[in-house]
This record gives sequence, C-alpha cells and structure tokens, in this order.
Amino acid sequence: MKKAGFVMALVICIILLYNVQADPGDLIDSFDPPGNWPVNEITFDGQYFWDTGWASLIHQFSRDQIISNFTTGGDVRGVAYDGKYIWIGREYSTPETHGFLILKYNITTGKMLLYFELPSIFVSTLAYSDSYLWGIARSKEVYRVSIDPINIGSYKFLYNAPGLGPTGIELYENTIFISDPGQDLIFQLNKANGDVIGFYNAPSSNARGLAYDGNLLWIADGTMYGIDILVEEPELPGDVNNDCKVDIFDLAAVGLAYGSVPGDSNWNPNADLNNDGKINIFDLATVGLNYGKTC
Repeated sequence: MKKAGFVMALVICIILLYNVQADPGDLIDSFDPPGNWPVNEITFDGQYFWDTGWASLIHQFSRDQIISNFTTGGDVRGVAYDGKYIWIGREYSTPETHGFLILKYNITTGKMLLYFELPSIFVSTLAYSDSYLWGIARSKEVYRVSIDPINIGSYKFLYNAPGLGPTGIELYENTIFISDPGQDLIFQLNKANGDVIGFYNAPSSNARGLAYDGNLLWIADGTMYGIDILVEEPELPGDVNNDCKVDIFDLAAVGLAYGSVPGDSNWNPNADLNNDGKINIFDLATVGLNYGKTC
C-alpha cells in the first residue's frame, strides 16, 4: 500500500511539473559553446548552430561539440541560413574604399559559391526570411536584400529599428526580434510594419546575436542563452504567401492552383484558404474580400 501511494504521489508531481508553463522572457536554458572563442553572431540550421567565431572562422556547433568549421578570409559581421546555404556579411577596407560583401557558402564543403557588394552602411548582423536577407544598417534602419537569382543584391530600407543600439536580428513567421545591448533588451516587432509588439529583458549585459530554433530564442554574448518567447502570428485571411498583405501575388497563387486537389501537379495547400481540399471560387472570394489588407 505504501509503495502504491508513493508511486501515485510521484506521478502527480511529474504531471504538475510537466504542466508548469514558462512566462515569455524566462531563461529556460544556457550553455557555453565548445571551444575557446567568443560567440557573437549566430544562426540555426534546424539541427546545429553556426557562429562567426574568431575573425574569419565560421563554426557549426552543438552544445557539446564543434561539428565543422571553415574560413572566409575576412572579418565576418553576420551569418544566416536559408534552408540550404550559409550566407555571411563581411566588411572590408582598402586605402581607396570601404564596403560590405554578402557571400554564399556550401555548408558541407565550405566553398564560396557567389558574392555581391553593398555600401558600407549595411555592416550588420543577418537573418533570412522569404528569399531575403534582413539586417540593420548603421543608420539603425531595418533593411532586406534579395537573394533571389533574378533580383540578387537589390535592397530596400523598411523602417527604423527600436532601441539605442540595435544589433542582432532574427525572424520567425510574421515576427522580427532585435537585440539592443545598449539597453539589455530584446524587442519583438511586427514584420510587416515594424510596430513594436513587446520586449524582453536580455539575460546578459551584452546580448548580440539571435537565433530561433522553433522552441527558444537563443541569445549569444559568449555564452548561449535560450529564452521563452510569445510568437504572435497575425491571422490575415487571403494571405497565401504569408507576407502579411493580401495582394496580386496571393490572387495569382490561387489562380495558378485553381481547380486542383491534393495530388495534382499544381496543388498548393496554402491556397486552400477554407481547408476543404480543393481550390475553387470560395478561395478566390477570400482573397477578393481581403484584398489590400495587411497585418
């Protein structure tokens, strides 16, 4: 009887512990990366972290081992992962000029595949979302640079970043996170318009690089800190391509998939806006009724 009572009490304790919910901003995890280098700028490839390491080195690492590394031949200022390749930002100076390079690397071989140049104002960390690299310019403006082969290198300034010295940037769905070491804060913004949704106290006094692993937002300042966040994903009916606005591209996406069902070559599940298993007039109507709206 005593043993049964003990087991029951243990089960109840486990259930209670399992159901304890962290509050947004709570420090959930932390670790010191393997190796003796200062981790500052980071990205996450779905399994491992990458960071800029010392000077020209790029490291791929887990919490207990270095997986791989390669050299880039220059002073790295940012790193981002697009689902297949690593992109880095690299500042350079000569007696005649000063600029910023964006370089694309094969993550297996460490081979540089291509590069393009931007004005020196773009020196910043990097993040990836929807065929664009995002960053923060010296002027504290958030910008995005196309890495689509057709428009590669074209850029656009979007809005001012909050904070005294915005440094790190990360994106997830419709949300942007920006670190500000000057105030020890992590700002959370609406990706579409730059409105501040909220902010978190940084777990360290020099929070810089940011990376979201699907569960925690990781902050780097030598040590890696993982905090709980509240990801707000604004719902916008008719936004097929999830860019926080309903426009001609959403209409075209539904048009291209019109009449299709799962298994068809032109089937697009994102265009099935009412989730009825077919793309029809009702999906077109959803786009039409919400045309021109933004998050």
